[in-house]
Amino acid sequence: SRREKKMERLLRKERKRRKADKKNQRKSKKQDHCKVDVKMNCFSHDNNHWHTAPLWTEGPFCACTNSNNNTYWCVRNINTTHNYLYCEYVTGMITYFDLNVDPFQLRNLLYTVPDSQLNFMHQQVTHLRTFSGEKRFLERKQRNLRLKKNKLRQKSRRKQGMRSRLSLRWAPYCPYVQN
Repeated sequence: SRREKKMERLLRKERKRRKADKKNQRKSKKQDHCKVDVKMNCFSHDNNHWHTAPLWTEGPFCACTNSNNNTYWCVRNINTTHNYLYCEYVTGMITYFDLNVDPFQLRNLLYTVPDSQLNFMHQQVTHLRTFSGEKRFLERKQRNLRLKKNKLRQKSRRKQGMRSRLSLRWAPYCPYVQN
């Protein structure tokens, strides 16, 4: 009975391992042109994927989505001249979509953007990535407390100065004020 339980356990482990191997083989076949990454959920589509207009006719492509926290950072700029979305992912992937031309974000136009503009967008993302609303709030709160303390000190100094001036002015007439 002990031997049977041990054999049963080994068989379960072997079945589990085979199942995982099959799953990995299916994944690798399915995503042969996608970058397989444990941090990203990538999937591929080809010309046969869509059955309704607009149909995709430019061959297979890889799309990666992620719902984990802090795995990508984006900047969206909308003004009279621009409407774009620039994103940096933890995997090193970078995307740039001109939403005036491509509102469904189907074409990554990263390689058409000048280096100066890429540097600007990267600096924006870096600044926003390190920004902390809580930290900014606490800094303002401390600054306001310092300002209040300084105002109170100035008021108390003024009062002390007034007292000393009054005492000097009235000293000759008041016997209880000593010089």
